[in-house]
Amino acid sequence: KMMTKIKHLGLLCVYHASDNDGQFPDNLADMDIVRAGVITESVLNKVLAAPDNPDGPPVFRYRKPNTDSKDRSNEVMLYEIYDQWPDDGIVVCFADGHCEIISDQNHFQELIK
Repeated sequence: KMMTKIKHLGLLCVYHASDNDGQFPDNLADMDIVRAGVITESVLNKVLAAPDNPDGPPVFRYRKPNTDSKDRSNEVMLYEIYDQWPDDGIVVCFADGHCEIISDQNHFQELIK
C-alpha cells in the first residue's frame, strides 16, 4: 500500500514537471492538480497519511529535485518518514518516477546528501 501511494505521488510530481518546463513543485500543495482544485489539500493529506490511518500525520516527505541533475534516477524525491530505521527498509520514489524499497540506511543517507 505504501509503494502504491508513493508511486502515485511521484507520478503526479513528474507530470507537474513535464507541464512546467521541467520544474518540480516547491511542495506537494503547489502541484497543478491541487492548485486547479482537481484534488483538495484535504485529499492530498489523506494520500500522504498511512493507509491504515487516513486522518493521521504524513508518512512521506517530499524533496524538490535538483533541476540541474542529469540523472534523476538517483535523486530521491519522496521517501517514507521513519523515527527508527525499519528492519524491512523504507519506500522511496526517485525524480524519474520509479520507486524502490531501500533496506540499507547508509545507502539511503548517501542518496539524500
